Amino acid sequence: MPRLSQLLDGSELASSSVRVLTAEALIRVGREPEAAAHVGPEDLLRLCGYRDVSTFAALANVALALGWSSVADTALAVLDAHPRAFASGGMTTMCAGEPIDLIRATLQRAAGRLDEAERCLERALEQTRRAGAAPFAAWAALDLAALLGTQPARRSQARELACEACEAAVRLGAPGLERRARGWIEAAAGPAPPPRASPRDGVVSIARDGESWLVSWADVCLRLADSKGLVWLAQLVNEPGREFHVLDLSAASGGVDAGDAGDAGEVLDPRARQQYRERLATLQADLAEAHERNDTGHVTRLQQEREFLETELTRALGLGGRERRTGGAAERARINVQRRLRDALKRITLQHAELGQRLDRSLKTGLYCSYRP
Repeated sequence: MPRLSQLLDGSELASSSVRVLTAEALIRVGREPEAAAHVGPEDLLRLCGYRDVSTFAALANVALALGWSSVADTALAVLDAHPRAFASGGMTTMCAGEPIDLIRATLQRAAGRLDEAERCLERALEQTRRAGAAPFAAWAALDLAALLGTQPARRSQARELACEACEAAVRLGAPGLERRARGWIEAAAGPAPPPRASPRDGVVSIARDGESWLVSWADVCLRLADSKGLVWLAQLVNEPGREFHVLDLSAASGGVDAGDAGDAGEVLDPRARQQYRERLATLQADLAEAHERNDTGHVTRLQQEREFLETELTRALGLGGRERRTGGAAERARINVQRRLRDALKRITLQHAELGQRLDRSLKTGLYCSYRP
């Protein structure tokens, strides 16, 4: 089978470009020896001379994986003269490509200048966040996390960046990026601790620390960005056993006004509720008769009808058997509080699965919320 470079115009530049791109693809699937046999430093240097910035991302990845620091220095000299913050595909694509500083960071790592790489990644992260380039922001956050993770004093910051990248990957539907982020988070956790003679201390505390929150449990301490869900979760966790009405929780953080009692009426009017109850009583007798006749088809239909009626009555009645009203402030607050709390739990679970699951088991939500460890 002919090589891809033979299908092009046969020029040295086209051949080098194909070899570099092929080598990068081999490196991405863990086949570095094949990549090294497929491409040489002269191919990368030829691309540097061509100054086609759109191919520099592949060039940088190959130089880093194969340890070609001299190529990295040459490529950096070209990029330093580049006036734009983002690479461009030119008039053929009419779109911005990878951030130049993200490419610079890879080349600085290949050249062994990690401090410079860190500064490039910080600039790339700031630029991509400001530009709304979510995929590149996620990659920049993860690359910076991998770099900072080599420094014990900064592993907490690295983990936070990796979690940011993982959350972005989930939103973007990027499974490859998500797998890489989760792999780094798991690796950063280190080897599993030896089993303890007694279980962990069950006390969990959540406290504000400037613009973020610290979630502490035994020897675990997580830092998370501020959110309404964490505000409410902190209130529940720090007063275990106490029940909070969702309107009180919401009003305390500037949400639904507890005095807003407007609604769109009852879910079921009194007559409908009475008819449902009467039909349920009849169904009990009909089910007993169907069981005696061994009429499984009729039994299934009757059970489905009973389940439907019970669900509707449950939906129509709130705490203590009071009528639940649709569109009411309490119902809106219940939905909002539950959604925000679940989001906070998901973010905690992403950083520490055991703690997230522990909180999830202890949290009771509904019209009244409580934390019961």
